[in-house]
Amino acid sequence: MPFGWILKPEDVEVVLDAAVTKIKHTPSNPVDRTIKNYHWLDLVRGMFGVCNRGRQTGILVDQKNNILGGSA
Repeated sequence: MPFGWILKPEDVEVVLDAAVTKIKHTPSNPVDRTIKNYHWLDLVRGMFGVCNRGRQTGILVDQKNNILGGSA
């Protein structure tokens, strides 16, 4: 399966206006990692928040403010 880009090809080399989300990533301990989990609500909520602040994309952090990533 090819990688799916969220950007248009001409925007890959352009700097995005990103912000750290105010929503923290859900810790791994309440989620059973032995089953497939589609819980991305923390990222979705974070993305809505940064978009409401006028940013193009968000960066998700954990409970200790370590950067985890964003949408891909």
